[in-house]
Amino acid sequence: MSLISEGLLKLGLNPEQPLIDKLTVYVNLILKWNRVYNLTAARTSTEIAVSHVLDSAASYSFVKGRNVLDVGTGAGLPGIVLAILDKSLKITLIDSNNKKVRFLRQCKIELELDNINLVHSRIEDFNRQLKFDSVISRAFASFDDFAANCLSFVKTGGILVALKGKWTENPDYRVKVNKISVPFLEAQRHIIIYKHE
Repeated sequence: MSLISEGLLKLGLNPEQPLIDKLTVYVNLILKWNRVYNLTAARTSTEIAVSHVLDSAASYSFVKGRNVLDVGTGAGLPGIVLAILDKSLKITLIDSNNKKVRFLRQCKIELELDNINLVHSRIEDFNRQLKFDSVISRAFASFDDFAANCLSFVKTGGILVALKGKWTENPDYRVKVNKISVPFLEAQRHIIIYKHE
């Protein structure tokens, strides 16, 4: 899909053909499963490629370390995209929706993603002893909720990473707000970073 290739270039990422092929298969998997599982409101390959794949890829340069937790991953966003872009990342994807986890299992098999670990659980019930370099999410309505639920999973020196649309919050945490441009997407996008000292 040339749209993904061009988008990755605009994001400063290397659009190698094997990556493009896997991301294209991923888009097609979402399209196929979406008919039954209602994974996302996006209904076309172009919408999925831009609003989900490229939007997730835009977070890659903000991720710190190798061990990443993707909270409320849904259809695997951004975790699956990050796992495809960088095989050295070890990404745990957690979601409470059984149908979505079933879809993620299929993605892991078809995309041959040995660097992801799937967890069917609410974040409140997840093992609090586990610590990650980066904890990332697109799912939380507010940053304060994200931090309250997930900060305990961040290693000292690690970061919380929230992918947001418009940013109007004034959270109880000292955050760095990064306004980003996602190729071919006109909507406002921000990546919010909180470093756990």
